[in-house]
Amino acid sequence: MATQTGELFCKQVQPDAELCILCAVAQKGLACWEVDTSPCCQRPRTTCERCPVFIGYLRSTATPTRVLISTADAGLLEGIIFLPPGVRVSDLLNNPNRSFLAVSKPRWRTATPMGGAAPPVIIISLSSVSWVAPLDEEASRGCEARVA
Repeated sequence: MATQTGELFCKQVQPDAELCILCAVAQKGLACWEVDTSPCCQRPRTTCERCPVFIGYLRSTATPTRVLISTADAGLLEGIIFLPPGVRVSDLLNNPNRSFLAVSKPRWRTATPMGGAAPPVIIISLSSVSWVAPLDEEASRGCEARVA
């Protein structure tokens, strides 16, 4: 999978660049996580979420999105979540494989439940989220409520 530079991402982060050049999957213009079994590590695609190459790819292509989150037990939290390409906030929240949400640069709009300053990242349980509002214009475009 190519990034903004046009090169395969794995070649940009893989310590052994020769490995990607010879890779049959890369020669087809695909990334290892786009096939059932990775040719490099011989692991199933389900293990990609822990792979440093895949994590690096997600970080390089994810869109930072400012959101306001209402939690049932802690109040209002403003921060940044990272959306993979083509994924909406609602897609991220409704993903059945996801139980937690990482919020970067968190700022409590209500009393800080932890007391003092918030850490650089807070991981919140999706089961405690009441609602999420995208604060960035780009992220909220096309998300208008519709009455059927």
